[in-house]
Amino acid sequence: MLKMKEFLEIKKLKEDGFTKSEVVKMTGLKQFSVRKYWDYSIDDFADSDKLMRNDKIEKYRNFLIQELKDNPGIRNTTLFDKIKEMDAEFSASESAFYRYMRKLRDVLGISGKVGRAYQLIGDTKPGELAQVDMGEIWIRDVYDVKIKIYFWCIVLMYSRYKFVYCKREAFTSKDFVDAHERAFAYFGGKPKTIMYDQDRVMVVSENCGNVIFTKEFETYKDFIGLDVYLCKKQDPDTKGRVENVVKFVKTSFFDHKVFCGIDNLNSDLLDWLDRTGNGKINMTTKRTPRDMFKEEKEHLLKHKPYLLRKKNEYIATATDLNYFIFRSNYYTLPAFRFKQGDKVLVEIVGDFINVYDAETKEFVARHKLLIGKGLTSKLANKYNENKHSRLIKRTIGSLGDNKFAIKFLNEIIREKPRYVKEQCGLFKKISKEYSLQKIANGIKWCNKNSKYDVTELLTYLMAHSEKDIDIMPIRTKKTYVERAEGLNKYMGLIGGADEEV
Repeated sequence: MLKMKEFLEIKKLKEDGFTKSEVVKMTGLKQFSVRKYWDYSIDDFADSDKLMRNDKIEKYRNFLIQELKDNPGIRNTTLFDKIKEMDAEFSASESAFYRYMRKLRDVLGISGKVGRAYQLIGDTKPGELAQVDMGEIWIRDVYDVKIKIYFWCIVLMYSRYKFVYCKREAFTSKDFVDAHERAFAYFGGKPKTIMYDQDRVMVVSENCGNVIFTKEFETYKDFIGLDVYLCKKQDPDTKGRVENVVKFVKTSFFDHKVFCGIDNLNSDLLDWLDRTGNGKINMTTKRTPRDMFKEEKEHLLKHKPYLLRKKNEYIATATDLNYFIFRSNYYTLPAFRFKQGDKVLVEIVGDFINVYDAETKEFVARHKLLIGKGLTSKLANKYNENKHSRLIKRTIGSLGDNKFAIKFLNEIIREKPRYVKEQCGLFKKISKEYSLQKIANGIKWCNKNSKYDVTELLTYLMAHSEKDIDIMPIRTKKTYVERAEGLNKYMGLIGGADEEV
């Protein structure tokens, strides 16, 4: 049967004075169809489809036609619900209604989808963005048995440089993370941002931009500092470039591929990437991805390898009060060992947990595993008291537990752990020569300018005081005086002044 668009074309050509034979040649339609509908009106044509006869639905025909004309993109489910709302006794089945609507849309020439406007996207800056997607395909092994292969793809947006990794089993969250690690090793770095679908291996749920990632991926992206751009649901066109890569891999690499083991398959993939995937001239850039990658590689961020955790290992976050929360219980950490936001690795060993620095994997402490919620486990003195802890506590106590002093000394401990004793000794001498308010102002200035060194504090105090003091640590008094004079001139140029703490 003709579509409404074709019928209207026949009517227009007839009104323009063309004969039936001329219309057949011009439209390419069958002569029988042109003759059959030559004298039909639009209503006659709409009523001619006997396959659409359904008395339960037919009485709403005019209503449905009007709705389609007003809202071409309206869903059939919405129209079905509207009729049910109008007529509670409407008894046509959904499947019959959908068949009717499919035919009606065909007759009226109204598609169920509203076309989307596309435009050419300008290239991103080198190292700025990549896209990731996954695919699956059936291939045959040497015994002609069908094997399902799952694969993961990433493409750098600037150079179109690709990486593909295959597995026999569906990807889990850990496999998803492992694929990233392999790709970053292949690239020799990582892009700033990666665009993803809302796949279940990385996203638990998303509501109006509020995204809950899987625990494994959340930990991974925070650890490596990855920016994530998440596409909206059912909107694959947003990342069309990697969608094309998935199709390219299926049609170019997997076409008639014989499976001889997953390791061989991944090895063949690397050869294919070098030969074709990244070696073939791109029709848009007119260059090979390999050549363009030479430019982009310089802009990729350095990547620190991420070690995948074992089943009994977990990541927790240190707080500003030197503890972390694990399974709704509180576990203390060694004093001054971590700052707020640092990650610790928790390993369950029988009835105990071992705590490590997540970055260096250095052992930190051991706790009894608490059963219950809201409980607290405090460290034994052997973990909590190091050779400098009492000295540090006395130093902080001499300043009235000032929060700026705590931060200042914590950073000194982190940056100069071998010279804590010397730094605290100089601090003690300074506290005898200057008021607490001046010292507090100096500490605040050091924190603001990331100068975590008591000698920098001394320089600041000398620059803001005419008092001639006799403190001679490490450097000579002449050096301090010269640095203080330089700092004083600088503070004068920028209008710096003491701030109350």
